Amino acid sequence: MAFRMEFVERRAPSKCCNQKLVKKLETRGSLLTQHAGGRKMSEETIHDVKEQLLVSPSKSLRRISQDTNLPYSTCRRAAKKAKLCAYCVSCVQELLPMDHKKRVWFSLQIKYFLTQYPGILDVTFFTDKTRFHLSEYVNSQNMCI
Repeated sequence: MAFRMEFVERRAPSKCCNQKLVKKLETRGSLLTQHAGGRKMSEETIHDVKEQLLVSPSKSLRRISQDTNLPYSTCRRAAKKAKLCAYCVSCVQELLPMDHKKRVWFSLQIKYFLTQYPGILDVTFFTDKTRFHLSEYVNSQNMCI
């Protein structure tokens, strides 16, 4: 009767519903639904992927997947659990003394460009990745507009 006085528009829970809630509270100590758990990953798998990444950090997860005969998604999750990631190492060109003129010319061109378009850096995104998505093009200076 107290429930009906408090919640006028709602029906009181049935006896069966109350019994289920009491049983759930007694067995689990909580009324929250229990998480299913998810897929388990062995420590051996995590150790194998971790060793592969420590030996050669520039090796891609796809290559590690082929070497260990594990699915790519498993290698990715194992690397995440090991708190490691594969690094994409890129080659850079050594700056030589004869490149000085080119660097000065490039700096002057950028300075001129920035004075002509003062808000261009607000819509420019720099990164060390060479591709974001197939639909976006990233030029050789690693700049995407």
